[in-house]
This record gives sequence, C-alpha cells and structure tokens, in this order.
Amino acid sequence: MHPFRFLLPAYLLLLVFAAGCGGPDLRRLCEPGTPLPSRRVLRCAAEFSAQAARPMDSALPGAFTIKTIVDQANGDAVHFLDTNAYPVHRTFAVDHLGFPPDGPFVNEYFYPQRRFLLGSVTYYEEPDIWAYELAPYDTASNEMIALAMRRLAVAAFFGRALRFHPTSAAQEQRAAELPADVPVVTTEALQAGISCQPLTLGETCGRVHITTAANLPFSLLGPRDLVVLDRASNDLVAIGGLVVAEVQMPLADANLRASRRPTPFLVLRDASEVFAPLFNQWVCLTVGAFDWQVTPVTEDEADAWFAAHPLPVVTVPSLDLT
Repeated sequence: MHPFRFLLPAYLLLLVFAAGCGGPDLRRLCEPGTPLPSRRVLRCAAEFSAQAARPMDSALPGAFTIKTIVDQANGDAVHFLDTNAYPVHRTFAVDHLGFPPDGPFVNEYFYPQRRFLLGSVTYYEEPDIWAYELAPYDTASNEMIALAMRRLAVAAFFGRALRFHPTSAAQEQRAAELPADVPVVTTEALQAGISCQPLTLGETCGRVHITTAANLPFSLLGPRDLVVLDRASNDLVAIGGLVVAEVQMPLADANLRASRRPTPFLVLRDASEVFAPLFNQWVCLTVGAFDWQVTPVTEDEADAWFAAHPLPVVTVPSLDLT
C-alpha cells in the first residue's frame, strides 16, 4: 500500500514581502538566491532562504535559521551568515572578521566587554513567527539584546515582525525587563502553533493501539505495539513507538526514556483522529527530523522487519559475592 506521508509545511519561497521598513537598502532589487559568506541586509525571502539552514535542534520543527553577528568594533555592522557554510559563529569570525584563530571565542558569549553579539534569526513556519535567539548559555545583557534586535530589524525585510525568543530560564527572567520596542515570544507560544513535533527519530513497525493515558493501566502493551495517546505518560512500558497529541518539552521524562531505548516518538495534534483509520492494523512508522511517514503493512511484513531489527539483548551482570 502507498504510505501516508506528512511533511511539515514547506518554506514558501514565492511569497512576496513588502519592504516598507529598514531604509533604502531594503528597497533595492532582491538578489538571486545564491548564498554569500554573509549579507549586510536581507531584502526578501529569496535572500533569507539563500543564507538559511535547518536548525540543529528539531525540538521546534518546521524552522529555518540564519546565524547572525553584530560587530560592535565596526560600527555595529550586521552579518547574516551563510549558515550551511558557517554553522558556528567562530569559523566565520576567524575567516572574515579577523578574529585570532587561537583566541578564546567563548568570551564572546560571557564577557560584558565582548566584541560580537552572537545569535540567530529563525523563521518558524507553522506559527509564522520570526524569532531572534541566543545560545542558552549566552549571558548577553538586555542592552546587548536590544541593540542586536534593533540592528537586525532595520537590516531585514521581516524587521517589524522580529521577536526575541528566550532559550533558557535566565534569559526568560531578563526578557521581562527588555525595552518596550523589543517584543518577546515564549517557547509555549511557539509550541502552540506547531502541529507536529518529532522528538525521538527512528523507524519502527507495530500494531496501532489507540488509547488514553488514563486507560494505560488496563492495556496490555509490548515492543510490537505502536501506541497512540492523548498525552505522554510516565507509566508506559517498553513499546515499539509512541505518538501523542500533547506537545512535550524536549527534556520531559517520557521523551528522555524514549531517546534512551530508543523508541520513535512523535507529537501530532489530533493524533487519535489521524490514526483512527489504522486502528489495530500493522504499520511501519518513520519519524524524521522534519517529516514523518506511516505505511500500512501486513503482519508477515512486520515480522520480517522485526527479524531484520532484533531487539538488543539485555545482560544482567552476575552478583559478586566475594
């Protein structure tokens, strides 16, 4: 049978954006979608796409991101990096901004007197949000965050839509005191606009079992079951795969256990309704970083898959009585 394939919404390169803010540079013609080591301005979606990459973290999927640098030693110059070529800031700073190769770049995340304001601009497709983000361990002050936000907003076609997204508890606390012209978006707000969240990637086969977390104690489940729940549960035994309807935090207990086993784990809004036509049927599920796929199979095909993917043998060390 043909697989049911579901892609997170594709980035629409053909969208036309009005460049009504940011000054004369943004009103020039948009350049072809060719990546440059860095761009000082982003005039249109094609230029954003040329510089963007998928983020390394897929906990908030359906996103494209560009690494950014604001160089305080050169008039607060803005750099939107080619993020596929320069996935980390340091390499670009060494290659193009004269940073010493043996210099302690970690200071740029912690020192009050830092030269660079390091971050990234991420576009989250489903909630349609442009977010400026720092590394979770970055200790940038509110003044630094506000300066970077203002410089980036002026230099990009999405400027008025840009929001600061705190990526740690410490940043959340500081964000409460940001100036009024620096809007903030929370992780919860981003998650609320996402319909699909791949948490543990992988492939599995099993019989679809749809139930609720409250009814789990009455369910007989095992490694050949693909379980669909309304929400994750800490009482879940070892199963073949898990799909839940309620968005999870990446470090939630259920996700940590799934990643250790590893058990493919997908958050899908309306999961029970989506899988209802497959109830009690054999399927194979693939959870990728940016999409997922479920394929109906026969029981013999599922058996063949399990034979080709045997469960790891768990050995218990013998008791040392010496």
